[in-house]
Amino acid sequence: YSKDKKEALVLDYLNEQLYKIKDPKIDPKIICFTDVKLSPDYSYCDVYVDSRFRDQLDNIVNLLNQKAGVFRTYLAKNMTTYKVPIVRFNRDNVMDNVAKINEIFNDIKQKEEHDKNN
Repeated sequence: YSKDKKEALVLDYLNEQLYKIKDPKIDPKIICFTDVKLSPDYSYCDVYVDSRFRDQLDNIVNLLNQKAGVFRTYLAKNMTTYKVPIVRFNRDNVMDNVAKINEIFNDIKQKEEHDKNN
């Protein structure tokens, strides 16, 4: 398998496990794993997390990191690789960055309109 295929497979397995966790604090309906990046030697797996409730995202990431062993065990049971990566959950900042970029574009547009009118 290529690295991209392995990352896609890991993402699928992690999403399966997300729905199997029996923790009321972790609600799979509001959590989304957006991306997985494996280290070059497959020792680590960085999982990027997003949520509809952006204000709770840091707490969600902390809770998931507390359960990282459960996710790694699930990977070990389902993957046929020699090495099972250590799972690390991270906040996905893509939506935050998109909002900032849109804000910058809006500011530029307003400034251009203001300059045209003066």
